Amino acid sequence: MNTIWNEKNKIFNDLNQLHGVCVYIDEEYLSTFCTNFGGMYSTPPLAVICVKRLDSITDIIHYCNINEIPINIRGVGHSFGTQSLSKGIVLVVSVEKPVFEQVDERKFKVSAFETWLSIEYFLRKKGLSFPILTRHPDTTVGGTLTVGGYGEDSYLYGSQASCIQSYTLLTPDGKKHHCSENSNSELYNFGLVSLGILGIIEDVTFEAIPLRLKNILYVIEFDGILHLLIFLILISEYSNLNIEAMTCQLYQGRYYVNMILSNDSEQINIINKVLEYEVVGCICYKYHLVSDYRGRTFGTYRDDLWNRDNVNLWGDYCVDQNNVISFADFLLNKVINNDVFIKNKGRLLIILKKSPDLSKFFPFEPISKDMSGIVFGFGVYFTIPKNVTKEYEKIKQLHREILEMCILNGGRPYLAGWHEMSYEDKLKTYGLDYIKILDLKNKLDPKGIVNNYDFFTEH
Repeated sequence: MNTIWNEKNKIFNDLNQLHGVCVYIDEEYLSTFCTNFGGMYSTPPLAVICVKRLDSITDIIHYCNINEIPINIRGVGHSFGTQSLSKGIVLVVSVEKPVFEQVDERKFKVSAFETWLSIEYFLRKKGLSFPILTRHPDTTVGGTLTVGGYGEDSYLYGSQASCIQSYTLLTPDGKKHHCSENSNSELYNFGLVSLGILGIIEDVTFEAIPLRLKNILYVIEFDGILHLLIFLILISEYSNLNIEAMTCQLYQGRYYVNMILSNDSEQINIINKVLEYEVVGCICYKYHLVSDYRGRTFGTYRDDLWNRDNVNLWGDYCVDQNNVISFADFLLNKVINNDVFIKNKGRLLIILKKSPDLSKFFPFEPISKDMSGIVFGFGVYFTIPKNVTKEYEKIKQLHREILEMCILNGGRPYLAGWHEMSYEDKLKTYGLDYIKILDLKNKLDPKGIVNNYDFFTEH
């Protein structure tokens, strides 16, 4: 105990003198940072360091390298594994004057330490928006980009990461790199959607899109998941349909599609014809004009989800059109109708990506260019009281079985969620890219000091 206290005091005395830096070592304050949104793990840090100046981050990383103290950056802690937890230092960055720079008409450079909410407020004043918003826009830009970032707009655009043209990466050796497809391309390729193990994202550059203020929203109910999926595959083949966003969910025992189309009467005619004459299993549907459909996510996000008395065991799994019926049949028979799913009020969310072969993806995204047709992302979510340990052990086993079936069907997990993946499955899923990122990590961070996570280990 004295050794730990001495180590904490040394960190406090050494780093609290830096300009724009506050070091916290009292137990009550540290307890806030012992766990994350998932709530499955508890790791007390030695210190929490709050930083207001970018140059101080480099000084702190140098200090951690010299003293061999692990350091992990934390956005809002919206993670499910051990991301954002540290046995050493938890770094929290809130820059005094964050970057909000308009490069040209629709091109912007912004701080990665800001939340998507603040970015969206900034863009909306100019009649613009980021191409994709997740259901949790109160998360930080950099934090989300380390896992990908998906939402209803992913149908057209894929991940938030795939919309990033360039970014600045502070690597564990204390050097800054401008990363794009034409500059430091290897770092650009591996620095996003890799849990931040190659460093800290400082800023990002992207192309915004015009706000879409008038759209048609369809809400369609199906009698089962298989009929719903067949409908989605069918409408994806209509080249004259302008589907802009889509999600599906199992809600109170019923299957729903929420679909956004361009405001055009011909679009309505096509969908109505398909629903009435070309598919089976449609129970009912309705549609209406919506103003600023993205504002539903942007303006009404749920900020009450983080209850520290709960465990959130959320996992997401992607399979393509060729394998989706087989995977969905497994979900229906082994998961949705399973007593564990029913008793613990499991939820199912589906997001989609059309034509993955035409999009840019990073090596560890749940969507790969080997996938074809539509890619379906299935979110299987449980939120249960922390004191019912027997139940969440059952849920973990259920997630293990889902992941196994996902991989058997040529799919991938979304790294944001909770999962346990063997070294053999990582090699099977990611191939040489997994070996390459381990080599890069060893080169840039041989001591494993910065954002080190179990997922990227050689065993």
